[in-house]
Amino acid sequence: MHPCWEQRDRELSRAYVAASIEFEHRWPEWYASPGGNPPIVVFAEEPTVKKRGANEWELQIPLRCQNLAGTVEVVLHSGSARERITPLEQLPEPTEPGSAYDIRQVTGCTSPKTTVTFNLADATQQPKPGAQWTDVYIVDAWGSVLARANLPKLPH
Repeated sequence: MHPCWEQRDRELSRAYVAASIEFEHRWPEWYASPGGNPPIVVFAEEPTVKKRGANEWELQIPLRCQNLAGTVEVVLHSGSARERITPLEQLPEPTEPGSAYDIRQVTGCTSPKTTVTFNLADATQQPKPGAQWTDVYIVDAWGSVLARANLPKLPH
C-alpha cells in the first residue's frame, strides 16, 4: 500500500531536515556552494475568509517559506469559473480585455511562517460582472509560479 499524504509529508520533512543539516555542514555560506543559493520554496496553506463589514472581507493566506533570498509576490486572481483549471507554471492569461483582475502584494517571507492579508470589497462589486476571486498565486522575481492555493468561495 502507498503511504497517506500526511505520512509522505512527514517522511519528506525528515529527509529535508537531514539534507539541510548536511548542506549547512559542507557549505556554511550557501552562496559558496557549487549550485549557489538553493531555490526559494514557498507553500501556500489553506486561505481563510472572514467578513469584516457590510461590504468588506478579509482574506488571509498563510505561507511557509524556505531558502528565501529576496521577495515573492502574492497574486489574488479574479476571473470566470471556467479559468479555475490553470497550469501551476503560469498565471492564467486574460481571454479578453478586462476579463481578469489581479490584486498583488509583495512580501519577504521574513519568518518561516508568514501571513499575507488582503482586504476585499463585497463579491458583488467585482470589476467585471460574472467575475469571481478564483485563485491565489505565489510568484518569484522572474514571474515563475512557486505555489497556488484555491480560494474558498466568499460566503453571503
